[in-house]
Amino acid sequence: MLGAVGALLIYVAAFYAVLATIAETCTMGAADSLVAGPIVSIPLYLVGFALLVLRPLRPEFWLTMVLAVVAIAYQVYWTVRFAIAYSIYSIPVCDLITGYGPFNFDGREPEFIATWLVMSALAVAGVIWAGIRSYGRCRPSSDL
Repeated sequence: MLGAVGALLIYVAAFYAVLATIAETCTMGAADSLVAGPIVSIPLYLVGFALLVLRPLRPEFWLTMVLAVVAIAYQVYWTVRFAIAYSIYSIPVCDLITGYGPFNFDGREPEFIATWLVMSALAVAGVIWAGIRSYGRCRPSSDL
């Protein structure tokens, strides 16, 4: 049961992070959803992956996590794309989110990049850690 709750929390965290990147309208040039994304998703990731590590899913149940892993992959892609667009090409975050512009810089882009990189690293590390823990739990014993 704890594993299922952990999986559900990871789903909510991953899809909330994706929504934070695509549902933003950049009203007045402020990308406020990029603040809320990590505030909501990081605690959910921490609790969700902790529950999955405490009570690992059997490997066949990882198929239920495919959409969450895809959402996490999108989150990582978007974060890297944002970091490159801002750091190398000086593109404001609202230009990246909306696809049109020109917008002025929000002013919080460095903080956004830092928090989104931390959140993405946490999500990837959590998937790897929970996956290894799950595999180790169900591996056949070799002490015959």
